[in-house]
Amino acid sequence: MLTLRELGPSIDTEWAPLPVRMRGHVYSAMRIDDADLGHTDPSKFVAMAHLRSFF
Repeated sequence: MLTLRELGPSIDTEWAPLPVRMRGHVYSAMRIDDADLGHTDPSKFVAMAHLRSFF
């Protein structure tokens, strides 16, 4: 089984399904290029993706 660390290089800066299932489930991921996440709120990325799915 691949780990997120191993998949890291293939994860882009836009939401996309991971290339493999994890424990039988499909998950989406996106890369956040902020060294410490001090200026980034990951939950806002989830909220924006959810809102975009309606339009």
